[in-house]
Amino acid sequence: MNRYYYVNQQHQTAGPVPYNELVSLHQQGQITSDTPVMPEGGSAWVPYRNYPFPESSTAGYGAAPAAASGGVGCGTWAAIILGGGCFIMIVLSIVGVLVLQQLGSEVEKEFGKIRSKLQETQNVLVKAQEGINASATAQRLLGSDIEVDEISGSPLEHRERLNMTSGTVSVKGSKGSGTAKIHYMLMPNDKTTGTWMVFELDVNGEKHDIRSEVQSASP
Repeated sequence: MNRYYYVNQQHQTAGPVPYNELVSLHQQGQITSDTPVMPEGGSAWVPYRNYPFPESSTAGYGAAPAAASGGVGCGTWAAIILGGGCFIMIVLSIVGVLVLQQLGSEVEKEFGKIRSKLQETQNVLVKAQEGINASATAQRLLGSDIEVDEISGSPLEHRERLNMTSGTVSVKGSKGSGTAKIHYMLMPNDKTTGTWMVFELDVNGEKHDIRSEVQSASP
């Protein structure tokens, strides 16, 4: 095996040492890639990185010996880590999709409830308007073409367990306007028909119970 001289950190000639020891010195930082080296019996100094070491598996660059084939190299560890990271990302993606689906389902349920309440409110307002326009008392006090609507900031209340909608609405006709206090209860197992529990008209501070008139007009 060839042996080599080198210039140490004290700028003195050291050696000769075997190739493996020279490589070890380089790995330990005691010599650098620019450190001059010369084979035993040679006549010219060459930087370590440029010397064509015949013992090296990558001739010409003074590279360290290849890792033993039985060990796990850096590339293998990198592949393992990368594969593990990809697996975690896949799992997180699946979990994220499931969570979003669940959230979407919950949001859809809430929107469904809101749509149902809006539809129920609209149905009650339509029935109230039909009934009040058929009321002789309402016609006398408010005139014709009476409109019924929710009061801003005071929406109708829906009591799902009782199938009841209640609150105060605005009423406006060709002769005047006022409010009406209403309680409308849907019939059991029937979402289309119901009965008026209260229908009290308030015009200029005077209250008029017109439930019987409205009830007969829109059962």
